[in-house]
Amino acid sequence: NIVFWLFGSLARSNWVSVTVTLVILIIFIPYIIKDSWKLTALKLGEENAIGLGVDVKQLRFQALLAVSIITGIAVSFIGTIGFIGLVGPHIARLAVGEDQRYYLPASGVFGGIILSLASIISKIIVPGMIFPIGIITSVVGGPFFLFFIFAKKKNNRLTSKKIVKGNIKINGIKLEFSNEQEYIIAPQKTQATKNIPIK
Repeated sequence: NIVFWLFGSLARSNWVSVTVTLVILIIFIPYIIKDSWKLTALKLGEENAIGLGVDVKQLRFQALLAVSIITGIAVSFIGTIGFIGLVGPHIARLAVGEDQRYYLPASGVFGGIILSLASIISKIIVPGMIFPIGIITSVVGGPFFLFFIFAKKKNNRLTSKKIVKGNIKINGIKLEFSNEQEYIIAPQKTQATKNIPIK
């Protein structure tokens, strides 16, 4: 039981757990998809999202509630399996960009693929023995996630020196401006900073 909760396992999965999880997804997924454009606007920053008419507090509460319930149901059936929720979304972001209409479904698909591959590897790595899936995902996901962290830091240093006139592209989302004033992308932020000289 301790190993089950610490590293996770699909051994206890059955049609009851699949049915319950499916029902929860059917209830919450439409609400998440309906607010996908609001989540995309929130990626531009809280002030920009409010300027576009998004109720940020309500959006965060609804998103947190949905994610908490979905995650709680999954963990209650298979235990905690690390790095699935970290590596899967990063791969999805590289594949489809920041548009939440495509990013959210892609995150689920890539997360499921990673989990399935980890389950297969845990069964064939040593004949006659099944390794906990969490060990497999940690061995593969740890270095993979560190790579993304260092790549993001390098990207922030490069983007902070880029000046764009007339339009600016933040995390794959292009914003159009009617004037020719200069904008730069501030490092470690997703907002545009106006008329700040670069030293």
